[in-house]
Amino acid sequence: MKTWTVPLLSLALAACGAPSEAAVPIENSPVVISEVSSTTDQVELYNRSGAAVDVSAWFIQDEDQDATKTYAFPAGSTIAAGAFLVLEKGTAHAFGFGKDDVVYLYDVDGELADVADWPTNGALVSWCRVPDGTGEFGECKPTFGAANSR
Repeated sequence: MKTWTVPLLSLALAACGAPSEAAVPIENSPVVISEVSSTTDQVELYNRSGAAVDVSAWFIQDEDQDATKTYAFPAGSTIAAGAFLVLEKGTAHAFGFGKDDVVYLYDVDGELADVADWPTNGALVSWCRVPDGTGEFGECKPTFGAANSR
């Protein structure tokens, strides 16, 4: 399995740059952020399309915008149609989320695919979209790996 190194991540980050206030996620991205928790440091992605999506070289990044707070998906990573992928600190990524933070999801081209931005203490339990993939973010019950509910 191929692993990404910090120099490769640095190139990817330099290519896409830090999102500006005007940065807008891809409107029809097949994969979106569905749920986050600043207590458990989990991020759930959801494939809202009708086909499997290859997320090789896609990456998530913490608000701090540095390579140590970036996780790039290894080659061969896919999310099945209508499926969830849960990333956990210590297993998939090494960084934590703050009480008031932002998580960015970038596609293989370095385009901003989605963003989850929560207010102070908003994600202490869980911050998710209801319904999955299209709803507005808000405080919710933790349902990582399953359909979200308030």
